[in-house]
Amino acid sequence: MALNTHNRRRAMLGVLPHPDGIIDSPDKGYIWGFVWPQELRFIFDQVIANLKTISIANGYSFDIGGRVHGWWDIPYDDDLLPAINVRDPLNIVEETEEEFHRYEFDIILLESGNTAPGEVRERAGDVIKAFGLINELPQVEAVTFLGSEKDIQKGAKSFSVVRLRFAITFYVEYFMTGERIEWL
Repeated sequence: MALNTHNRRRAMLGVLPHPDGIIDSPDKGYIWGFVWPQELRFIFDQVIANLKTISIANGYSFDIGGRVHGWWDIPYDDDLLPAINVRDPLNIVEETEEEFHRYEFDIILLESGNTAPGEVRERAGDVIKAFGLINELPQVEAVTFLGSEKDIQKGAKSFSVVRLRFAITFYVEYFMTGERIEWL
């Protein structure tokens, strides 16, 4: 069953029609052409866990000290930096012969304004290395670094911002099975 716009909306609500007219719901764990939020949440949580491993003891150039947050929108103080803010703005299903999902992430590294630009670049490299650990998950097909942007914010307090963009591609075999999703 191809997901038209109407069915996509219903999928987002967690209900899609069975080809025979039976309606299944997410509480039963059935799927008809949609990746449920718990699978995406698993990957999101794993990305955060991997980024929290950034420490000198683990071979990185700095200690993040657990300051890795998902969708954190509060002002940063110097005593809370460096910090990493993880966002997942995009999840795309490529409707081809094989169903690949492209799950995009923005990883925002914030540094205090007195951190040297070379040090900020080195720390951004550490973030790329730690993010790449997600490739060890068996369901992950590929991890792609999409690029980065750097900026120095000046004001009452200055800080450096590096936005790193990644895409995780994974494959889930699920169409028309009527079975619970299982990672390949």
